Amino acid sequence: MPESDKERLADQANDVLLNDEPLTETDTIFFHARAWEDDDGLFELASQLYEAHKAKSIAINGGEGGPPGNTAGGQNWPGWREYLSRLVGFGVEHIYLTEVANNTKEENEMFLKLAMQMRWRSAIILCHPHQILREFLGMIASMRDHKYWMRIYAVVPKTTDWTKLVYGSPRIPLSPRFDHIAEELERIPRYQAKGDLAQYYELYPYLQIRSSICGTWSPVEHCVS
Repeated sequence: MPESDKERLADQANDVLLNDEPLTETDTIFFHARAWEDDDGLFELASQLYEAHKAKSIAINGGEGGPPGNTAGGQNWPGWREYLSRLVGFGVEHIYLTEVANNTKEENEMFLKLAMQMRWRSAIILCHPHQILREFLGMIASMRDHKYWMRIYAVVPKTTDWTKLVYGSPRIPLSPRFDHIAEELERIPRYQAKGDLAQYYELYPYLQIRSSICGTWSPVEHCVS
């Protein structure tokens, strides 16, 4: 596929996912671990969605985290205790921990494993705007691989401080959030080639029938609850 077509598909997908808040209550929020300094606005948003009955619970990574700037997998974030404490401070009562996950792909796997155990059928992915396409495509890939389909929605903060110094990919030092956008866009085709992210031709059929998904599904089969 020509690069221009890939860019067009990415732009179209972002347009959809940046305006994707569910109209009805979901079972949970998949709250991915964010690198140090990169979680601003997300705890407030998670608690607002919970209080507004857009989600019955919040699921977080059960990892311990580590100090700022640590490049080891899964350790450049505050850890589950900090996330739990902050969510409780915002009044969230129903919080679940997944098994330890050291990167976004593993988080998707652990979120989905917990969802299967809890028999959840719907969830919100919560992150910043430049991260949403990669995380959404990753969740579709995990659902595809495990043949467990959920109604997944994307929600991002209404405002984002693009000049704030944040950590992100281990390849990028502490730098303005704006500088992380190019890295995010570069990772998508690379991870798609590995099979870690869904292709765009998998994304659009999913979005078209998402409201009717209730269990196993494929583009040529009806939903089976």
